[in-house]
Amino acid sequence: RTLDQVRIDRTMPTTIVTGVAASTWEAFLFYLYTGVIVFAPLTSAGEEARKAFKARYRSRNPHRPVPCSCKSIYRLAHQLDMADLEDLALKEIDSQLSVRNIVTEIFTKFTSRYDRVKAVEMHFLKQHWDEIKGSRQVAEMLMKVTSGRYPHTAPILTEIWQSVSIAGA
Repeated sequence: RTLDQVRIDRTMPTTIVTGVAASTWEAFLFYLYTGVIVFAPLTSAGEEARKAFKARYRSRNPHRPVPCSCKSIYRLAHQLDMADLEDLALKEIDSQLSVRNIVTEIFTKFTSRYDRVKAVEMHFLKQHWDEIKGSRQVAEMLMKVTSGRYPHTAPILTEIWQSVSIAGA
């Protein structure tokens, strides 16, 4: 090792990152070089739609990375303390929320780990509560949560309960 290498080692912070898919790394590195990143639809939007989007993008852009998960990029950017990329991924998560997928999204382990994601999803849920509250999806999720199958969701359920008005109360 040269003296310059020793200096770099002492001044550059080291972060060990594990558990990141190769496709996420590829998209991340492409973003670092170009400032361009393309996100795939959330899995909760439907696996077929997600696969079709990726295949279409890949056929039109064969020399670019496959569109990646905005959640995976958010997690990586958060871990690396890259606020701009984290914000970009959070905006993408927000843009993909819908009445059809919010119940699934808000009760994920991912959401339970990140306060900013939870805040964005909670805001969406509150805005659309009247459309969502009587749905089969809410009833099924409440059964799963109260049966103990989703222990990570207790704080989220508590916040929902405290935030939404109950008819006739």
